Amino acid sequence: IDPHIHMETVLVRSLTGEIDRDLAIYKDLAENDSQLLGIDPFIPFVRKNFADAKYYLGQREQAFRELQKAIDYEPNYVPGYLEMASWYKEMGKTLESDRYTSTAIAIVNKYREFKPHEAYEGILLGRPPSSWAP
Repeated sequence: IDPHIHMETVLVRSLTGEIDRDLAIYKDLAENDSQLLGIDPFIPFVRKNFADAKYYLGQREQAFRELQKAIDYEPNYVPGYLEMASWYKEMGKTLESDRYTSTAIAIVNKYREFKPHEAYEGILLGRPPSSWAP
């Protein structure tokens, strides 16, 4: 699992934000994450990155399914809800977008006073490392 995690980190950090330039990286990311999810299907961050890759590679239905699966596995996964909201907004589906945004806000408010002790908790709640407990 570790080599796949390290490769995923490298690939995600290699993304430029320019879709045309990033397509090859998304293809490699999708392949790597597919293998990684075959080993451990319950890592929400990997599943979200896999969904992102599928989304930008034009495989939107699979992307939505994978991202929903990440949220189903981790119901407090704030970045997952926000990504889903963004995708729906892009499609002009404001009701769905608003529903996912509202869920993310509710989770943020519920855990407002919580100080993450582990990276997993901080990433799950969409918090920057500076907000994590020492």
